[in-house]
Amino acid sequence: LDMDFIKKDKRGDGHKCLNSGHKVLCVERKMPKVNRTGDKVTTFNLLNWNIFSRPFIASHDGQIERMAHIPRVLASLNKGMIDAVVFEEAFIAGKGFRRDLKRAGFPYVTKVTSALKKFGALTNGGVFIASRWPILKEAHETYNDSSGSDSMAAKGIVYAKIKKKIGARSKLYHVFGTHMQAWHTPGKRAVRIKQAKQLH
Repeated sequence: LDMDFIKKDKRGDGHKCLNSGHKVLCVERKMPKVNRTGDKVTTFNLLNWNIFSRPFIASHDGQIERMAHIPRVLASLNKGMIDAVVFEEAFIAGKGFRRDLKRAGFPYVTKVTSALKKFGALTNGGVFIASRWPILKEAHETYNDSSGSDSMAAKGIVYAKIKKKIGARSKLYHVFGTHMQAWHTPGKRAVRIKQAKQLH
């Protein structure tokens, strides 16, 4: 995953690699040091990131490997000055991913838009917010309208009320994240318009 290879050997602890019969020794890559010098309570840097982490029933295209790199990359972006991230298509981003986000400086996370609120959905909505600052309130809503394969996911909206505090000063920020109906046919565009109205 997010590790550097050191050596391989037939001895030692751990499981053998499937393709060689050897065991490997790796070291976890270090998180970059964050330098937030000059950060202001009146600025809020938001990153929107579709990580294409679809369920394995849809594809096997390196989802787990990609997710392993994201927290370390995220920590280094903009010299660590990202305040919050809206993740989309984080369908299989579980506890391990959230643990690594915490190590990268994002200890506060909302729940993922839920499949339990939509009849017939096979997976969650894949959208959640991660924040460097405390999340005071969160809310979720699942879209009423969907079309085609998008109906298998509970796509919707996630909201977070975030309190950024530096020294004695603090400011509230209201962040919304969503992942709307895909594709560009007239029918799919009509669904997106309905979703936009519901978001509004």
